[in-house]
Formats: sequence, C-alpha cells, structure tokens
Amino acid sequence: MLADEVRTAVGPPKREGKSRGEYEMVYGDDGFLALFFEPKEQKVAEIGFAPSEDLTLLFEGTDLFRDPTAFDSVLSRHGKALDAMGSIVFSDLGLSFSGFHDQDEEHKAVTVFSRGRWDEVLTGATPYP
Repeated sequence: MLADEVRTAVGPPKREGKSRGEYEMVYGDDGFLALFFEPKEQKVAEIGFAPSEDLTLLFEGTDLFRDPTAFDSVLSRHGKALDAMGSIVFSDLGLSFSGFHDQDEEHKAVTVFSRGRWDEVLTGATPYP
C-alpha cells in the first residue's frame, strides 16, 4: 500500500514526513498508529501500534493491549522469539512487542512488519526467553 492509498483508506495523518531516513505517517493525538514506508518503493513496510482508547488490536482473537495474558499466549503458541534492542520479535509472524516482557507500560507497542524488514537488526539478537 502506498502513502496516498493509506490517506484514502484512513484519512489525513496527524503528522507525516521523514524519520530515520524513511517516510512516516502518524495518526492519533497519542500517536497510536504509525506507518513506515520502504525508501525505494514507498510501500508500507511496518505499522506500529500503541495502546489507545480508540484502538482494539486483535491477533488470533486476543486483544493484545487489553488482555494481560496476550504476550504470553503468543509466546506459548508460536515460540521462536528473539530479543532485539529491547523488542521481542517473532520474525516468522512479522510481529514485534515492546514493553510487554518487562512490564514497561510507557513503551508498550506492537509492530507488524514486512518480510525481511528486521533481518539486519536480528543478526545480533538473542533467543527469548
């Protein structure tokens, strides 16, 4: 999906522009939705979600932000998680979790990413747990 397609589907972002060398679009006053685009093709490469009253984020029927057992449930069902720079990454699923494993509510977030997106970061990752 391209940036113009995102604007059509979701509406105008709260802010947008370059961030860390990539194009970024952020929605919501609390930044509960952020989209990052591949530099070359300008397609969505990663979508980040933060807890928000306006957001229900489901994975396999589990509300990831409201169900206190959500992270452990994903871990027990899918395993193969890696700890990379403070995030727990399930590369096979294209999911990463921050703030869940260490109960850091201020940094709690979930990202959904395209295949290969985290490969470079994962070279120095360690198995979790």
